[in-house]
Amino acid sequence: MYIEKNEFKVITIEKGIKVFGAKSGYELYGKIDDMKNIAKGKKEHCSHYGLWIGSHPNEYYFIGIEVIDDEQSHEYTTFTVPEGKYIQNHFNAENIDKLLGEKCGKKYVEGENWAKQNNIPIDTSLFVEIYPEGIFDMEFPEMYYLCKVKE
Repeated sequence: MYIEKNEFKVITIEKGIKVFGAKSGYELYGKIDDMKNIAKGKKEHCSHYGLWIGSHPNEYYFIGIEVIDDEQSHEYTTFTVPEGKYIQNHFNAENIDKLLGEKCGKKYVEGENWAKQNNIPIDTSLFVEIYPEGIFDMEFPEMYYLCKVKE
């Protein structure tokens, strides 16, 4: 039976998260397995990351996997999610299409509203989507998103 999750909390990332990937459009999702095969020092159970970086209209989307090693020799690059405080939203859906379709987009607005209601200033130049390993095999898929807190 499906039980909806929609949990907000403030977390601290003590050490930056290194993400090996590339900036581009959504077509890179098909290259995640390629990234996993060539990445040096990848985490054993690595999550997939989608990063909205920059402010509109100069923002771009970066897709990749979490790695430990900065030294990557390939066409891809490494972006480090900075340490600091973030609003984390953990949510799920009845199926993967609903999660990645209608739910994912709404969560940014909900997160901004939650931050306002809790008097937490946010930096809208970085949003991080975290897709746990095995997300496509979950009965009720879930994911996280992070929004940087201004300090």
